[in-house]
Amino acid sequence: MGPERLTIAIPTYRRPLALGALLEDLHLQDCVPDRLVVVDGEGGSEEVRGAVQRSGWPGRIPTTLIRSTRANLPFQRNLAGRAVKRQGALLFLDDDLRIPDAGSVGELLAALSDPATVAATVQISGIAPSPPPSAPARLWGAARQFPPGSLTPTGVRRAPCPAARFAAVDWLRGGVMAIPAQAFGALQTPAALLALAECGWGLGEDL
Repeated sequence: MGPERLTIAIPTYRRPLALGALLEDLHLQDCVPDRLVVVDGEGGSEEVRGAVQRSGWPGRIPTTLIRSTRANLPFQRNLAGRAVKRQGALLFLDDDLRIPDAGSVGELLAALSDPATVAATVQISGIAPSPPPSAPARLWGAARQFPPGSLTPTGVRRAPCPAARFAAVDWLRGGVMAIPAQAFGALQTPAALLALAECGWGLGEDL
């Protein structure tokens, strides 16, 4: 087989129906992945296995189903990253996404074509509004005081200016993250990050 241009990795946990719908959406994309990795946070759900088999991807491209011992998103992402070749792009997708636009995956790959780009992400519709600012947020000032595309000291992602096709940002939207596979393979995930995610105190996606 030739070099792999795109691997899609989907961590999942107790959402077999949503996972199946996402896998169907991927069939409609103009840009077809070279490899698919699904990481099952239940450690071996028959419903997840069935959703992957019914999707038709195993007969189309190399498809890997990994049993994770933890329903810990950074842990699952690390498992996926270790299972892929260090070539092309690695695209992480949340299992409850829907992708109505057939050009979405191709757009992400186009964004990564610039050698100066270290990762690519998107705005996701349907995300709940941000809660009222906390005491630290009030101390640092309102998020609107920071430039578009920035990440505030309290973790608020400022939306970029909508005019440009690709806009520079300082953050990643965790549900959709495209990263050069070679770069992800070189990352050393701190054990403290995995521990914080295990406690439900954050996912460290921007890190």
